[in-house]
Amino acid sequence: SRDAAHLKHAHLKGVADPTLTIPEGKVFITGYVANCKNERVLFANSFKRVYVSRSPAVSPEDAKILSIVGEKPDEMSEEDWSLLCSYSWGAIIFGTPRTKSSA
Repeated sequence: SRDAAHLKHAHLKGVADPTLTIPEGKVFITGYVANCKNERVLFANSFKRVYVSRSPAVSPEDAKILSIVGEKPDEMSEEDWSLLCSYSWGAIIFGTPRTKSSA
């Protein structure tokens, strides 16, 4: 079900951040869902954290609870935010680790 009030689990494809501006340790989940008032909202505006695991998960290190980006990060352009918000349901975009060259 895509109804956020009833969503318990989903299989998403993990991808790297094409904008390089999602903070490390956070994710953006693409697509929209219906909230408890049956309004169309970004997935991140219905949930703040998500449990993520590898498949198959064989050790405790294969799973994490991550924060979901629900608002445009300060470093991100409006164009990049619009791009992320335009993607259809089904991807989890992982934040980019900061290095000296990308900070």
